[in-house]
Amino acid sequence: MIKSFKIVLLGSGNVGTQLGLALHNAKHNIVQVFSRNESAAKTLANQIDADFTNNIDQIDSNADIYIIAVKDDAIESLAIKLNIADKILVHTAGSIPMEVLQNASPNYGILYPLQTFSKTKQVDFCSIPICIESYSASTLKQIKVLAESLSDNVQEINFEKRKTLHLAAVFVCNFTNHMNHIASELMEAEGLPFDLVVPLIKETTNKLDELTPAEAQTGPAIRNDQNVLKKHMEALKGNEDYQNIYKLLTESIQHKKISMAQQIFKQQLNKVKAFVFDVDGVLTNGDVLLLSTGEQARTMSTRDGFAMMLAKKKGYHVCIITAGSSDAIIGRMEKLGITDIHIAVRDKVMVLKTFMEENRLSTDEVLYMGDDLPDFRAIQVAGVKTCPADAAVDIKALCDYISDINGGAGCVRDVIEQAMRLHGNWPLDGIY
Repeated sequence: MIKSFKIVLLGSGNVGTQLGLALHNAKHNIVQVFSRNESAAKTLANQIDADFTNNIDQIDSNADIYIIAVKDDAIESLAIKLNIADKILVHTAGSIPMEVLQNASPNYGILYPLQTFSKTKQVDFCSIPICIESYSASTLKQIKVLAESLSDNVQEINFEKRKTLHLAAVFVCNFTNHMNHIASELMEAEGLPFDLVVPLIKETTNKLDELTPAEAQTGPAIRNDQNVLKKHMEALKGNEDYQNIYKLLTESIQHKKISMAQQIFKQQLNKVKAFVFDVDGVLTNGDVLLLSTGEQARTMSTRDGFAMMLAKKKGYHVCIITAGSSDAIIGRMEKLGITDIHIAVRDKVMVLKTFMEENRLSTDEVLYMGDDLPDFRAIQVAGVKTCPADAAVDIKALCDYISDINGGAGCVRDVIEQAMRLHGNWPLDGIY
């Protein structure tokens, strides 16, 4: 049988009203409601069969538990005026420490229901997370009994974690609803009913039952659809505030995507044992110098060469697959200690698969860097797909990682160094 407490509820706002109704429905005895607003105190008291007062000196001193559910900045000033001896005293705020109650009673703690409340919309407390806290084990036990009479989800959470939880709640609830408000204004200006986007709002939330927020993110920002983004900014020309919000959120989504991609890329690099590179546009800048002799000349980065040489010395496989044909390429690679050199290749996929089979490499163990359409099929065979900063758009769309560096300027060094540093193989004390 659930224990019934005698409770004084201090506060008749959104939280106080809904909490009072829930406590009443759970068969607790709300002996009194206090509010500075006598009319509000009376309205709530009538709903839950309680007495009421707006006089702090008339607060009943015989209750078991006193619950403060007022504005955050009023909690401490209200608490120190209470004369309740050693009775249990809790507040319901997410971002205020329980120590603000310590001068009112030695038995103090937290009863924080994590939900958005409105006076006129009753909620079902059964599934609402209720966070509790107290220094006293006996007090915590009583708060827990009270909380469990309301909800099936009661969590013991300290102040530092509760602050973070409250901050997160502001993002998912208050800021999200503000976005809804902006949307409603935009639609109203065009004579569109807000009801049109309500199914979208619900589906956005419902998806979180199966997907993480990162997985559920859609829209022009995550796709980097510049045409749509520009049109939206133009549509908001008359409202600089909304333009700033749109721009800030777009940038935040895109930065988060980049950050997540970098984390995933590092996880992929953990398994890499082989590096496969195209030549033109990767090891070179893509330019071909036509000499008077009729020969073609290319330039390569010494940093790229140095990194490939180090990788070979540390036991990594390094393979060159290019459609180009030049003895100079072979000579350069051989000087670096690279033996897997394939020039004048017409079927890069076949060559890549053969290289993997001969060296018993799994897909996840191969990093491929290409820059243009001749690499389109081959790059999809590799587990880790990379390209230079100036690669073709179609190749970039396939890649797990796009280097900040252009072809021929150190992009090969970039991926090799990242992998070797991650593996602890990058020499920090010299190599000679």
